[in-house]
Amino acid sequence: MITPEIKYPLEYLNVPDSDEEEDFFVSVTAAIGPKEEEGADLFYLYIVSPMRLEKMGKTKGLIQGKDKFILNKFSRELVEQELSNIIIRCKRNTWEETAQALNRFLFWEYDKR
Repeated sequence: MITPEIKYPLEYLNVPDSDEEEDFFVSVTAAIGPKEEEGADLFYLYIVSPMRLEKMGKTKGLIQGKDKFILNKFSRELVEQELSNIIIRCKRNTWEETAQALNRFLFWEYDKR
């Protein structure tokens, strides 16, 4: 059974200046790989506020939900806790199966969409 783990600290882009900010769209990169091996694949996710989703909906008309965490207030702690929960649920027999399970929640760098 392959146990995935985060190999390096998460990279956050566009982090709000204040914990009280209600309009944000933060990009996160996670390097995740098999616990027993070196190396990792990149997985991406976005942390979005309801206010930003509303603006995006008015502009685009449709918002696809995969790889997005919706938070009222930005919290690295909540994001990292949820990411850990996802990783625990995605143990599989091979790395390919594990990465595809993670890809249901996150955007895997090798996803062919």
